Amino acid sequence: DPEFKQYGYMFMHPKGKEEDVKKLVEFQREHGVNPSIFPPERALDEIPELQLDGVGCVVFNGRDGYIDPHSLVLGFAKAAKSMGVEIVEGKEEVEFEVSGKTIKRAKFRSGESVE
Repeated sequence: DPEFKQYGYMFMHPKGKEEDVKKLVEFQREHGVNPSIFPPERALDEIPELQLDGVGCVVFNGRDGYIDPHSLVLGFAKAAKSMGVEIVEGKEEVEFEVSGKTIKRAKFRSGESVE
């Protein structure tokens, strides 16, 4: 379980950058993310202690969060092993031999390889 924690995010952007931020927010919306952009004073509704000197706008998205990266990688490794993937640890790969979308062989700096 990667333990997704949905806390959202709030980014404060400096005065003079509002137009750039609007473009970034529009880009996010085009890609399925729906942040809100609002004047800095509105952030005080959520966090009254904020110091807003020099802040031009605030971007907020309550649906965002984070995942424990260690648990996520372990989950991917478990799923990969269940599909027959061999996981090699502690070796630096230098080359993959690929056929279509399949890795046929991994070659390591030590000279070893696995198929």
